[in-house]
Amino acid sequence: EGMKMVVRLRRKREGVGWIAGHPHRKLLLYALGDLIALSRRPPPIAELEFLVANADDWVRDQAWRAVEQHWDNSLSGFLIDELARSDIDSASQRRRLVEIAAAHGLGDPVPDLIAASGRVPFARRLELVYDTVTTKLDDDKKGEDGVAARRGRAARLLESYAAGERELAQALLEILTGGEIRATARALSAPSRQLLTATLAEASIDLAGPLACLAAGAGVDIDEVTTRLLSTDDAEDGEAAIQALVIANGADLRAKLQPAMKHRRYPVRRRAFRLLAADATTEERTSFIAVAGDHSADVRLAFAELMREDRWPEAVDALVKLLRDRRNFASHAGVGTPWSKFSVARAAARALGAYEALPPHAPARGLAAGPP
Repeated sequence: EGMKMVVRLRRKREGVGWIAGHPHRKLLLYALGDLIALSRRPPPIAELEFLVANADDWVRDQAWRAVEQHWDNSLSGFLIDELARSDIDSASQRRRLVEIAAAHGLGDPVPDLIAASGRVPFARRLELVYDTVTTKLDDDKKGEDGVAARRGRAARLLESYAAGERELAQALLEILTGGEIRATARALSAPSRQLLTATLAEASIDLAGPLACLAAGAGVDIDEVTTRLLSTDDAEDGEAAIQALVIANGADLRAKLQPAMKHRRYPVRRRAFRLLAADATTEERTSFIAVAGDHSADVRLAFAELMREDRWPEAVDALVKLLRDRRNFASHAGVGTPWSKFSVARAAARALGAYEALPPHAPARGLAAGPP
């Protein structure tokens, strides 16, 4: 806020050119972008041009946020240059650029995307397809109609790609819009599989997920890319890695799923547990029972629910402890006040109630049956 005040005062007296040589240039540019983005009054175009020409690193997204609020067609050259960058790590920033391209194209971002795609490596061209499919424009309808609109835009984009690249781009488009992954992957030609192998190492982390699934279905080695996906500590990346490993279904699948059991995000740990526990050997069960003490209530809940079906004898003591689980999943009804569900404890009770017999130290069956 202090920087915004400095920029606001000096901007009135001196303009913005002084920011370029300032030792705190990035902070000042960020503050300038924030001021412009929050203003209802359009700034001088020269200020927007100065902002996008000088912003770099973490300031770029703020600069383009300001441009989005006050788009002017004179900035189209800057937009094409930005779309042609291959180092935009933020998916939200890339989607913002697609939205700005749509504003420039009166609702159609494809001409600008085509203009940029001819200047970038193939991995970035695939990323443009990914961004087009995942960016919902204001005019897009909901549901399947909206997906069809985004698919149509992406299809027009990849028509501009070279023939040797179009098959893989089309396959990516298919799986992103609901196509069956294994069937799509099996249909890839040998040159496209080779191109897929080469592209995996260069793909951004957002693109790596769907490409890993495609590669798994095509029989391409995915060890390096799934390790990379699991290392980001992001739930979506981790789940994509698991999906790819399941599609590949190698003889060492169980070993490759083990690291996911220690993932930072609970949806990844929960999914890995469900997959591994489904056909766990007696020797493996002891280690899997440790998830009953997971710090995520959602993982503990998954454990209790699975034990209701599988009824491992080794799990009884862990289920008894879960009867005291105090994690309160509040239920927010449409009317009235929320009520306490205590889902983990209730699930543990239902699981114990499903056992045909319990050891003497376990609670009585009446208690194990849980609340109605």
